[in-house]
Amino acid sequence: MESSKIMQRNVQPEILDSLAHDDPQALANRRDLRLINALLRNPDWFARCVFPALSPKDRVMELGAGEGVIGMRLAREMGPDAVDYVAIDLAPPPSSWPDRFSWRRVDCLSLPDFNNLDALWGNMILHQFQDDQLRALGEKIERSRLRLLSFVEPARYRLHLWQLCALGPLICAVSRHDGAVSVRAGFRDHELPALLGLGPDWRISIRHTFLGGYRMLAERPQA
Repeated sequence: MESSKIMQRNVQPEILDSLAHDDPQALANRRDLRLINALLRNPDWFARCVFPALSPKDRVMELGAGEGVIGMRLAREMGPDAVDYVAIDLAPPPSSWPDRFSWRRVDCLSLPDFNNLDALWGNMILHQFQDDQLRALGEKIERSRLRLLSFVEPARYRLHLWQLCALGPLICAVSRHDGAVSVRAGFRDHELPALLGLGPDWRISIRHTFLGGYRMLAERPQA
């Protein structure tokens, strides 16, 4: 996608992490993230490529649920009783969060394991983790019975920094800063499954989108 020297992965703090949930800058950033998610069509990808892989009564966990967009989309399309769903985020749940679904306000990295889960996914969360944190996360995944992983992350190409600059007048200063930080911390090719240390039993699909999405879908048979 680019002929110049490859941009190395660089994880730096995002401004949003230092803001209170109800800070006006945080509210503006979340508004911008709704726009960016719509442009990238991330919820549509989950609905089209991930939801159909679920079985009735699967146990599903979402890391970094944010405003709950993916979980609420699942509830609308499959019904709240279709799966056992738990969202993980430091922020409180949205007022429209389905009563049947759980919401835990904890740090993703503090979770001891993923035992008794069938599916694990996240939308724009893993790029915030350092390589060693991703390896630790992958070790928990490998020890679990998980059969489905799906993550949408920023694709790490200079093209997407230029696209972000073009979007600049429409988004706030926090979003401009954190967007660039996110792209530089993103992934390309098979970096993410390699950093997670996924074993050969996983069937892995990676796709980059023109507007900067890095989509990983991984499945493995259950014992």
